[in-house]
Amino acid sequence: MRSTPFRLLSALSAVAAVLFLPSCGDATPDEKPQPTSETPAINGEPAGSNAGDSSFAVNMIANHAQAVRVAELVPDRTTNSDLVELAAGIVSSRGTEIALMKALLVQWNADSTTSSTPDHPAVPAQGTIEEQMLSRLQALSGRDFDVLWLQSMIAHAQGALQIAGTEIADGENVDALTLAKQIVTKQQAEIDRMQLLLASGG
Repeated sequence: MRSTPFRLLSALSAVAAVLFLPSCGDATPDEKPQPTSETPAINGEPAGSNAGDSSFAVNMIANHAQAVRVAELVPDRTTNSDLVELAAGIVSSRGTEIALMKALLVQWNADSTTSSTPDHPAVPAQGTIEEQMLSRLQALSGRDFDVLWLQSMIAHAQGALQIAGTEIADGENVDALTLAKQIVTKQQAEIDRMQLLLASGG
């Protein structure tokens, strides 16, 4: 579905503030912030989308929101500097990607609460951390917390890979496809890092 330029501008204004505010002080009036490999940019021209794109965005927003919630447990429960650094990166990157996907849903006039259609059923919530497990994490600290956190987040990231893989196979929108591919690369690297930390005892 294509949207008007006015709607696109409105949808992206909030995202622009999130992505580019830190660099505004160094830019001249004629300079335009350039996207990096870590920050997928929404194209200026509205692009076509399908139901798979909407399903991807809604499911990945939910996945990312829980990742932020779990990552925010880390600073108060461990002194492991590797976990603290990893969790801080998760909070930052997932927050940026959530803002991007919400803007895309507005651009597509898509329902942000509906993740499936008859032709595009919702992606199973593989990797979702159950509330009982979250309660256990909240009650732990030290090495016990580190190990359970790593195990939980590895499974959670694998769920994100499944959601992104479905988008790569079935999606149409160029921005959503670009984001999905970047999520695969980024979260596979996080999985590899977490597995190494787990193998070394957390």
